[in-house]
Amino acid sequence: MMRHLSETQINLHAPYKVTKDQSNTLTFLTENGVLYHIGFAEDTILEISNVYQIYIENVCDIKSIMDDKVRQTIVCVLEQFFLLENHVLLYVCDVRDGRQNARSRLFQKWFSQYKKKDLYVLKSTTKVVEGTFYYASILLKKDNPNLNLVLQEFNSLIQDLDAK
Repeated sequence: MMRHLSETQINLHAPYKVTKDQSNTLTFLTENGVLYHIGFAEDTILEISNVYQIYIENVCDIKSIMDDKVRQTIVCVLEQFFLLENHVLLYVCDVRDGRQNARSRLFQKWFSQYKKKDLYVLKSTTKVVEGTFYYASILLKKDNPNLNLVLQEFNSLIQDLDAK
């Protein structure tokens, strides 16, 4: 189980004030009135400890505009996430509204703009299942003692999906 992220530490650098509810979901409200929830769920698909899927949800019916403060706030959350126990982040883009490609591109763009990206390994894949495109990425620090094992497991998972 993941230790709790520190609101105090996140808010030292986040442009939007982040709060945490009793279920450890993080929330912030943009100046444009868009409410975001960020959460982490333990993932066992790689059969390695400390692997979590992130979800980032715009919970309003308000269309999100390009707001760099959203990126900066999410980066502050992720920096806290990676301070805990050699965590591994698995990001699978939501397919419910057909905008998974846009989400994947945005995630890749945010990572490419990140000043400390050289400290991390990002591996991404795209799979088509019954006509639906699925985008997934794995992100972990280069100094993670399980780096090679995590990447082997991720590559193995991709090969298994290719075989189906």
